[in-house]
Amino acid sequence: MKIKAIVVEDEQGAANALLSLIAMYAPEIEVVEHVKNVKDAIISLNRNEPDLVFLDMDLKGENGLDLLKAFETKAFEVIITTAYSEYALPAYQFAVTDYLIKPISPSQLKRATSRVLEQLTLKKKALQVDGLYRNIISYPSGSEEIQVQVAQIIRMQASRNYTWIHRENLPAFLVSKNISRLETVVMPFGFLRVHQSHLLNPRFIAAFNKKLRQIELKDGTRIPVAREKAKGMSDIDPNHFLKPKSGK
Repeated sequence: MKIKAIVVEDEQGAANALLSLIAMYAPEIEVVEHVKNVKDAIISLNRNEPDLVFLDMDLKGENGLDLLKAFETKAFEVIITTAYSEYALPAYQFAVTDYLIKPISPSQLKRATSRVLEQLTLKKKALQVDGLYRNIISYPSGSEEIQVQVAQIIRMQASRNYTWIHRENLPAFLVSKNISRLETVVMPFGFLRVHQSHLLNPRFIAAFNKKLRQIELKDGTRIPVAREKAKGMSDIDPNHFLKPKSGK
């Protein structure tokens, strides 16, 4: 699969280094444009409709997250490229695909590209699954069909062959599908499978306690994180992209 991408980077040297790295180690990525600020990035996204954005965080007084805030829903994957780790938590709340700390190594780029390919493949499949249409999913619950906006889903929790869907400011409901089946539908929207029984919407994450391997959500719910998943999180940011709250 060919991946069409744009690069948002204000420093020409950093942009040249990334472009060289892509050419050498990720030939499946076709960079169609390099821009240096949020305004030009929005124009480029609307003009080129890329699959992927390489996004720097510090853009000479602008924050790269301002680009993501400009889109109510995003049809593109995002790989953050930055020299700073402190943007990681807010970035993951926008469901970015990966977070790379400069200087970026070939192995980091290959890992990120692999994740993008996986997400794009899932997204393509999801368009044909479970009535997904314009970010709305239909679920059978009892004798009725419940339509849910993806952005309203906080988390999903397995209950044997069924799954509880927890929504923002709305009651939870039980659907007659196992969590693995639902995972194929929501993963293109950035959901995290942190445990065999739990899928999370990253924008509701408040903190991560590495010692206890628990994610705390904004509503106070604490979710266990599988050991192998916690290791994967550590690989994204040496300082851990989800930091425990002070005093915990």
